[in-house]
Amino acid sequence: MKNDTTQSTKVESKPVNSISLFNFETFIARLLKYWYIFAFAILVGYIIGFVLNRYYFHPIYSNNITLNITNNSASTFTGNQSVNFFWGNTGSNDVLLIKKQLFSRTHNEILVKDFDLYTKYKTYGRIRHTKIDAYDSPYLVEVDENHPQLAYTDFSIEKVSDNTVKLSFPETNSGNCYTYSNEEVSNISASLPESKIIKINEWFEHKLFRFKITKNPVPRVNDEKIIITFISINNAVNEILGSLTFTRDNELGSMVSIAKSGPSLFGITNFLNNSVAILEKRMIEDKTKGSKSTIAFIDENLTLIRKKLDSSSINFQNIKIDEKILDVNAEIEGVIQSLKEYERKRAETAIKYNAIDHMRNAINGDIDNLISASFAGINNNDFNSAVMDIRELQIEKKEKERFYKEGSEPMKEFEKQLYLARRKANNILNSHIEELNNEVGAIDSEIAKFNAKLIQLPPKEQKFLNAERTYLITDQIYTSLFNRKMETELLLSTAESGIKVIDKAKMLSQSPISPNTSSNYMMSIAICVLIPLFYLILVEVIDNRIKVLSDLKRITNIPLIGVIGKKPTDNNLTVLERPRSSVSESFRAIRSNLKYIFKESSIQGGKVILCSSSIGGEGKTFISINIASVLSLSGKRTVLIGMDLRKPKIFDDFIISNKIGTSNYLSNDANLDEIIQSTKYENLDIITAGPIPPNPSELLVSEECEKLIQELRQKYDYVIIDSPPVGLVADGYDLMKHSDVNLYVARCNYTVSSLLNSINEKFTNKEIEHLGIIFNDYDSSHGYGYGYGYGYGYGYGYGYFEEDKDFDVSTWGKIKRLLRIEK
Repeated sequence: MKNDTTQSTKVESKPVNSISLFNFETFIARLLKYWYIFAFAILVGYIIGFVLNRYYFHPIYSNNITLNITNNSASTFTGNQSVNFFWGNTGSNDVLLIKKQLFSRTHNEILVKDFDLYTKYKTYGRIRHTKIDAYDSPYLVEVDENHPQLAYTDFSIEKVSDNTVKLSFPETNSGNCYTYSNEEVSNISASLPESKIIKINEWFEHKLFRFKITKNPVPRVNDEKIIITFISINNAVNEILGSLTFTRDNELGSMVSIAKSGPSLFGITNFLNNSVAILEKRMIEDKTKGSKSTIAFIDENLTLIRKKLDSSSINFQNIKIDEKILDVNAEIEGVIQSLKEYERKRAETAIKYNAIDHMRNAINGDIDNLISASFAGINNNDFNSAVMDIRELQIEKKEKERFYKEGSEPMKEFEKQLYLARRKANNILNSHIEELNNEVGAIDSEIAKFNAKLIQLPPKEQKFLNAERTYLITDQIYTSLFNRKMETELLLSTAESGIKVIDKAKMLSQSPISPNTSSNYMMSIAICVLIPLFYLILVEVIDNRIKVLSDLKRITNIPLIGVIGKKPTDNNLTVLERPRSSVSESFRAIRSNLKYIFKESSIQGGKVILCSSSIGGEGKTFISINIASVLSLSGKRTVLIGMDLRKPKIFDDFIISNKIGTSNYLSNDANLDEIIQSTKYENLDIITAGPIPPNPSELLVSEECEKLIQELRQKYDYVIIDSPPVGLVADGYDLMKHSDVNLYVARCNYTVSSLLNSINEKFTNKEIEHLGIIFNDYDSSHGYGYGYGYGYGYGYGYGYFEEDKDFDVSTWGKIKRLLRIEK
């Protein structure tokens, strides 16, 4: 007796959920299957990119101006701009202060007001309006800054004739009124004006508007219809600040580049040049403020000293005449010269005290009145830094007062910072006063020593010497102050901003920096492609159906004995009606593989083959019919018996009656000969399921069922059982104890992997033996690696199958198959 060793070894369990969440093979197959969706997505993406570039994105230009910051620019902001006070080299503070000034709200407000940048111009388009600069427009709007203007409401200017234009306003009021002279917002209740034709250079007056239209002599845009919108100064400044960039040269720190972007190349070019020109003018004004304050301080002291000089001169001359003394003796001359020098220092120290008092008033009040610190003998970088902080904080305070009330938390914090900066400067001044006090004490001590020597002189000579030294000291101080005034006036007349323009902003036909048309095309195409791609990825991840052979092999150890391709016929009689088809060849391969799972040692009589599946629709009836067919064609007496009593099917394909069948026999209503029906095909008989009984499960486990199978074994070489699906009812498992081979059908892209749990477990535990799987309805384009011997289900163009006569082996045929234009 032959030993059955085919499945004797214990099989390790493979859990069903080991199927991969993402199968690259099937995903690629999905992509190829739906290639036309991606082609459509690319087309849609291109159209979207075109629409965005053409009708949505405004062209944005950029231009820049290059500056060199000289080493005296820092003094512009310190108030110490006078004689001998240009300190240090160009450093980060100079550049950062220039940047802060260019990006300050105060500076850009000046630009907005001087060049009416609160008036926005657009060309009229059916799909979109295009932003332009004022100097691009054929018409310019001159606003009455003392009259409220309705903001954020578009109105149009359209040419009527050379001297007239038509003003058109919307139906609804969508904004408040704004007065540009005082930046006051008001809500005026009034209807918008109706369309009106006005003359060029004529004021248009309404409760919500007052402006006049002028012609631009050199317009860059020739559109006859222009859209106008007024915005607030604050928003206009915010737009400017958002479009500016500041870059410092890495190699030469004093070189900086200021760039601006915007919809009009002409507009941003003008803005950059005007911005720097105004900044230079303001910096010179700031610098001359300190020089003027210094000159005023010198003049004040010169006036006082002039009076003392006149008085001392007269007194000295009178003493010379009255006392008839022309000179002192040589012995005392050295003492007199030393005493004169100390008294001169004493007088200059008094001026320094006066200068410090003046500086303290400026620090605690208006920093613009600060004089040169050189008059107080101060040359301290910490003091300069404190003065810069005070100046910046005072500028920022003016800006913040527009947004915050006095006494609010932000203002309190700001006042605290200003107080700390002032205290720092005052502490330095106080420290310098202490130094001056020490210096004065030392001078007074020396003067006392020399005075002690002069006391020994006769009274007349003492009187003469006192008058002389008072006159000479006063004259020296007057001359020194006058010279410093001349120097300061010279600096005032030759004051420079500390900024040198290296490259002005020029129009060189620059291309727009935005939109990046190529990038927009790529982005829109990518987004449109990613949508179906992500959808297919999601489908692939959540789709737990068995799609390729690798999925089947991962989730079960049950031997695979056959792979069946797409059914080429409308009915299930593929082997009988299309014997030369590739599917028919697949069934012949299965017929050959059956010998590897038969329990031949114990078979008596005919062999029983049972076909089942998890659920309906997986093709077990199709497999049953064609296995029976291929066995009968090989000359074996074969009977196909329908035992799916709940859902009979076989009779439709063979066009036979189902009035009497298995259910009648199992109910003892018919004998074996009565239920067997012959077919027109040799060696193939059919037993249909018969009428649906009320108790199918009981009938299938009855003794009559076992008796039926035994009788058929004696009469036929092969008995093929089309059993109920085991995933729905247990009848199929009960029938397996009568079979020699159990074939389990899984359908490609239909059978859910979890449905194999039960059959896989029973096979692993050896509750079911001699079991094989047939993979049905397999699409070869879904994957590879199924190997020979299973059958492929498709022709390959080599003439082996009847499908091969229509197989296109040309390059175009390969492309069509790759793109799934045809099977």
